[in-house]
Amino acid sequence: MRKPAERRSSLWTSYARAIDTGELRNGRCAGFGHPYKETSEVHILSTARSTPPLWTTRAFAPVTPPICVLIVDDDGDVADALQAVLEAEGFTARTADSTASLRLIGVWIPHVVVLDIEMPIQNGFDLSRSIRQIAHMRLVPIIAHTSLPEEDVMTEGVAAGMDAYCSKSNPPSVLLTLVRHMTPLLLGS
Repeated sequence: MRKPAERRSSLWTSYARAIDTGELRNGRCAGFGHPYKETSEVHILSTARSTPPLWTTRAFAPVTPPICVLIVDDDGDVADALQAVLEAEGFTARTADSTASLRLIGVWIPHVVVLDIEMPIQNGFDLSRSIRQIAHMRLVPIIAHTSLPEEDVMTEGVAAGMDAYCSKSNPPSVLLTLVRHMTPLLLGS
C-alpha cells in the first residue's frame, strides 16, 4: 500500500509544499498583496504574476461573493485538495464526478467550473457540451484543468465551450488567479 504522500497529485503536492516551507500559513501566503480586500494577510493567489491565457475573448459577468466553484474530477484526492485550497482562499467550493455534476448544477449554480478532461464515464469535452446545453450554465466560465498539454486539448476544448486552460502541474496560485480573473467581483462587494 502506498503512503498518502505518494498519492498526492501535483496540485496537492504544491499546496503541501507551501505549507511545509512556511510559504502558506492558514491559507495565507507571505510576501504579496491581495487584490480584493485590504488586509495585512496575503493570499496564495498573489504569487501568480499574470493571468494564464484565456481561450475566449468574452467579458465575464461580475459576481457577488463568495465566489462559488464547482470542481469536476474523477480523482477524489485531486478534487478534495483543490477544494481545500479554494476554501482556504474564501471561495465556496463543491466537488463532483461527471455524473453527479449535472445533478448538482440543477440545484446549485456555480460562478465557475473547474473541469478535468480525462474522466472515465464522461470526458470533460462531452461534459462541457452538456453543461452548455443547460440555460443557466451557458455563460458560466469553464476552465479545463488537466494534466494534458494545452496544445492537445485547446481545439476540442474551445469547440466544447471551455473558456480557459490550467495545467494540473501548475502551482495552485495559477488556478486561483484564473478563477478570480473569470469571476470579477461586483463593485461594492
